[in-house]
Order: sequence, then structure tokens, then C-alpha cells
Amino acid sequence: MAQIEQDMQQDDIALADRMKSGRQRIVEELKKLIIGQDEVINQVLMTLFVGGNSLIVGAPAWRRRCSSTPSRGCSISSSRASSSRPT
Repeated sequence: MAQIEQDMQQDDIALADRMKSGRQRIVEELKKLIIGQDEVINQVLMTLFVGGNSLIVGAPAWRRRCSSTPSRGCSISSSRASSSRPT
């Protein structure tokens, strides 16, 4: 029984290492396109990994680039809210 638990623990550690490596590769690629926004990248990735939603507030051009970049890399579609102000 102890051997099975030890094997499961090693599998969990290996999975965590693969996830960490994959996350680092994603961050490296995003930093090539989104410069100087490390904290925003980390928060958006955290949101994506847990299946949540993010509201990105900033310059319109930056929002447009940020919303299209992950979708290109992940082959997912994205939509953005209208930036027009209510009257």
C-alpha cells in the first residue's frame, strides 16, 4: 500500500513539474508580444487556468492586442466589449 501511495505522489510531482514548465513557456511567448505587463500576464493566465473570466482595463490598443494574442496561441475565439461610452 505504501508503494502505491509513493508512486501516486511521484506522479503528482511529475505532473506539477510539467504544468510549471508549460506555464513558463506560455509566459515567455506572451512576454515577446506584451512588453512590460508581467503582473497582468500572470493574472490573466491564472484566470484562464482556473476557468474564470478577466476584465482587462487599459489603453484600447493594448486591450485589443492582449485579447487576440492568447486566442491565437490557444486556437480559441475571443470577443471584446464595445469601448464606446454610454450616453
